[in-house]
Amino acid sequence: MDWLTAITHWLHVLFAIFWFGSTLFTDFVLMPAVMQMSPGAQRELGQRIGPIAERAETAAGVATIVLGVILGTVVGPVQSVTFLLGTAYGLTWLVSLVLALAVFAFGARVLTPAVAAIPRATTPDEQAAAVARVRLYSLLQLVGFLLILTTMVLMHFEG
Repeated sequence: MDWLTAITHWLHVLFAIFWFGSTLFTDFVLMPAVMQMSPGAQRELGQRIGPIAERAETAAGVATIVLGVILGTVVGPVQSVTFLLGTAYGLTWLVSLVLALAVFAFGARVLTPAVAAIPRATTPDEQAAAVARVRLYSLLQLVGFLLILTTMVLMHFEG
């Protein structure tokens, strides 16, 4: 393995850990704590954490996907459509890419607006519903990440 491939792989894994880890932290640490907070505290936390988390997770997601494409194509084995569609590795890599793009889009189009809705809720019931939506959407995102992780493991045995 050459240095460019090693560094690209290292960065890909680092950013993926941050992106996936953010969801794990949200699902198993942050959301259980938020569910126990008062509506005012939930609103303040959402206002403070939401924008920071959005920027960090967006950057980590973009970096993970771009580096994954580079690993698969520029320094990896996916050098032709024939390889992409005609081998187990190529198909698994393609599924992984589609899943990563779907998880990224889900985060940007569904989860981020749901987080932004928490501080805008005008009643305690609206706010409780907004927090519950964020929890559900974050768990759905986790399912996507687990599917991506599965494809990463499968590629290790197919390559």
